[in-house]
Amino acid sequence: MLKVFNYYTKFVCRVQGTGGTPVPADMLLIRFKLVQQYGSRLSTDHPTLATYSIGELLAERDVMVPIYDFKLLSERPRWTKRMADPLFDMGVPRREHPRIMKGIFTMAENAVPGTSICTAIGDATLHIIENNETSSVYYSSTSAHMFNRDILMTPAAKSCLEGLEKVRVDDDIIRETPS
Repeated sequence: MLKVFNYYTKFVCRVQGTGGTPVPADMLLIRFKLVQQYGSRLSTDHPTLATYSIGELLAERDVMVPIYDFKLLSERPRWTKRMADPLFDMGVPRREHPRIMKGIFTMAENAVPGTSICTAIGDATLHIIENNETSSVYYSSTSAHMFNRDILMTPAAKSCLEGLEKVRVDDDIIRETPS
């Protein structure tokens, strides 16, 4: 038996520079990246032992905002509404927007001109495979197929590591898809 769970993750970090995108001095670049990931684990494995594929970029959007206006607490509702369109256009469900915007506003508090905020949104699918001979074969072939790519490692910037958030799988953010 195979159980399939779909959920979203977010990772927000401040990046020095703008990746070649010209940005006026009083503006802040916010880059959204929607990434599809697949993971699998045996039902007998510990929940943290899931193995995920390298994410496939599904969509990317850049939004420029006036940095000093964006940082104002009083302007957050307006900016949250403005950011909803690119997120929705990328296929990110509206229920995920508040968590994403909270991470962006947190990173923006200390942002300075010439930096950008990169927001990676993971659309993750996790397969939990019951432990029997058939599923073990499925698990092996699925894992081999998912990870048959060259792995490119990039060191993380300190600001990105500081932006990591602890998450746990919760019934509120997971919906089970019958197989």
